[in-house]
Amino acid sequence: MSEKRNYKLYGLSISSDRKIELLEECESTSTDVVVEWVPSLPEEALDSFRWERVSTDLLDLVDEIALFESPSDSGLQTRLDINTPTGGKLRIIVAADRSKAKIQFDPEIAASDLDSYFVGPIMSFILRLSGVVSLHASAVVVDEVAIAFVGSSTSGKSTLAAGMARTGSLVLADDIAAIREVGNRFEVSPGYTRVRLRPGAAAHLTGGIEGLDRVYGHRDSFYYSENSDEMFAGRSFPLGAVYLLGSVGIEYRIPRVEAVEGREKLLKLVENASGLYFVRGDMRTNEFGVLSKLAARIPIRRLFHAHEIDTLDAQCEIIRSDIRKIIDSQ
Repeated sequence: MSEKRNYKLYGLSISSDRKIELLEECESTSTDVVVEWVPSLPEEALDSFRWERVSTDLLDLVDEIALFESPSDSGLQTRLDINTPTGGKLRIIVAADRSKAKIQFDPEIAASDLDSYFVGPIMSFILRLSGVVSLHASAVVVDEVAIAFVGSSTSGKSTLAAGMARTGSLVLADDIAAIREVGNRFEVSPGYTRVRLRPGAAAHLTGGIEGLDRVYGHRDSFYYSENSDEMFAGRSFPLGAVYLLGSVGIEYRIPRVEAVEGREKLLKLVENASGLYFVRGDMRTNEFGVLSKLAARIPIRRLFHAHEIDTLDAQCEIIRSDIRKIIDSQ
């Protein structure tokens, strides 16, 4: 049996029998999820569970992922099948009590790709099953307060997080912002110490993409981590505001922000929740409750910007100024 390695990710303590290069090992006295990695094609590992495919409105629209459930003596087991763009297959089976996850993978999938799948879609799945609501967002820390940038995959969330870090903020999370209610406030848990950047943003921030690791072998995006000891936050911070990205136009070369009000606040949070494919039943009720309270308590802003890399510093400046006004008003 491989040596167990302990990690902390999105607020969960993880014990893995495979080294995950994207994560820093840590000491752990307790474990939330034990992860077992099995290098075999999904078809080669039959089990005794009676799997039934789960249908949701979003799952029915995609071919690359499939969700299954099976009753067991301890409750409902859950399985996620992922077909990767390169033809490899992943299967994640999570125990009924959410304490164990078995990841069965095609041995031909590169180790670096497995790491990226783990910190991304696999952890999004595990968080969902564990009852943790997450946003598809990058998060940074300004003056001891977390702010989250939400939007589509090409809206500039990671670029903005990296730009904020370059001018003094700490990066808290990239791609997934796990949010927990602690007392009368919401906190964002730290993710892994990397930011995912497109080639143009990576070249702008680093002077070139040579030497940067690819996020996935099949995708043109790279990991940025200029100085992980100083660039990334190692603990949770209270959430102070959410910024919606995607309002793009050349007329916004001088960026601006405006408040989002009323019912639109909740709609935008729901729209940008992470792992929407897996939401059903009690999960939907829990998510709606959490996001409703979040919408009522947390300011939400819309960023209007030009989506051009030479306006990045101006975007960072307007956001930093805005969040400090929010902090001062509380």
